[in-house]
Amino acid sequence: MLAKDLGCTVICPDTFRGVVTDFIPRAIWLALSTPQDRVNGDLDAVCSYLGVESKTRNMKLAVMGFCYGGGKAIRYTTQRRPDAATVIFYGSPVINELQKLNAPVCGIFGDRDAQFSKNLL
Repeated sequence: MLAKDLGCTVICPDTFRGVVTDFIPRAIWLALSTPQDRVNGDLDAVCSYLGVESKTRNMKLAVMGFCYGGGKAIRYTTQRRPDAATVIFYGSPVINELQKLNAPVCGIFGDRDAQFSKNLL
């Protein structure tokens, strides 16, 4: 639906490369041990496969994620793809990095969530 509304390709990566768990300590370990550089490389490969690796091809891209995935998504766009839209449902915002972006950013957070200061939102 988002791809249709934005008129772009939307990717939501599996940063754990197929590893799944319902054991919370393992999930935390996966989140803490998955390096951003590897995620960025995986996303670059997906973009290349889809033909959206370069803004010169005039194809729009949006990267989105929820919580951990939101943090990885925003870091990918701030580090590698400032031309891509960023949509995060939670995820640690890197406010000072957002000025590097040349595309829309949508951050969705609960207004009563104590994790994030209302000054950041």
